[in-house]
Amino acid sequence: MYLKNAWYVAGFSEDFPNGALTTRTYLEVPLVFYRKDDGAVVAMEDRCCHRLAPLSHGQIEGDDLRCMYHGLKFAPSGKCIEIPGQPRIPSSMCVRSYPTAESHGCVWIWMGQPEKASQADIPDNVGPDLPGWSMLPGRLEVNANYMLVADNLLDLSHLSYVHRDSFGPGLVFGQTRPKVERLEKGVRVSRWLLNQPTAKYIREKIDATHLDVWITYDFIAPGLFLLYAEMHEPGAAQKFGEDAPSGVEPLHKEYTSQAVTPESLGKSRYFFSYGSWDRTPGLAEFYRDFSYLAFNEDAEIVSAQQRTIDASPGITMQPTSFDAATLQYRWILERLMRDEGIDGPLIGGGRAESNHVQQAP
Repeated sequence: MYLKNAWYVAGFSEDFPNGALTTRTYLEVPLVFYRKDDGAVVAMEDRCCHRLAPLSHGQIEGDDLRCMYHGLKFAPSGKCIEIPGQPRIPSSMCVRSYPTAESHGCVWIWMGQPEKASQADIPDNVGPDLPGWSMLPGRLEVNANYMLVADNLLDLSHLSYVHRDSFGPGLVFGQTRPKVERLEKGVRVSRWLLNQPTAKYIREKIDATHLDVWITYDFIAPGLFLLYAEMHEPGAAQKFGEDAPSGVEPLHKEYTSQAVTPESLGKSRYFFSYGSWDRTPGLAEFYRDFSYLAFNEDAEIVSAQQRTIDASPGITMQPTSFDAATLQYRWILERLMRDEGIDGPLIGGGRAESNHVQQAP
């Protein structure tokens, strides 16, 4: 099951070079991407309506795409505008074209009803080119259902165990209960981590052995993870209680935007940008390389989880008290799918229930 009427990250801008045909499969639909003369990205079904040959074997001609099997040419709208040797072109000679957009170094695709696509719905805080942050793009292919990747991101109590070689065992997410708030199309999770050992990747920047860390993140349908973190001197958490820090300059700030886009029910593409406000030469490259180390650890465990689920059909997951955000997001996504006429439980469990969770402003 997939949510259709939503913007998905199709890739980073650099993944779609001028003059090239790029293939992807999203939501089980084979796609071909290319850029028009003005640089705008076009996305079509990767099949000619004539003999079903892949259009990715064709060639770009200005703003159009020609199938190199029998020469049919298609406009960016998907309408066939030329059939060699046949002046009359039936209206049925067309392929589906999908709305696209580009922002902050990301290319987006809308896989649902075209008339419902509005670029105003694209979040303005996703991508490697966000002002004020030093970040580089990264991407992985994960052999797991998109909801298993979402579950992994929604419950960060796994960091102490899965990420011992990257973040290190010091971050103790599993011993502090987060605050979970429901958003219109997702959830917000926030918490203080008290007196945490200063992460090894920022020790050279901060003259402190321990820090209080404020972390807040949103997970927005269909699969966007947006995390902001501040590092403060020990004692800051006690001063602010459960609230976000205000009126004090943090010792360090970090931000990451991550996107999960389903290829199929058993495979996902994972796009990420992670960095800090610090523009020291080489630091953006460090964060990118660090991200690959950490997120490959995630990919390994969720891919193994997928194999276990495949071998154990019908067995459901049993939640713990730390699964509030995960259950809430599943409930929200199922509701959005029901609005599109898609009904049924997501992978790994029965239908999620609405719990008593505070509504975010």
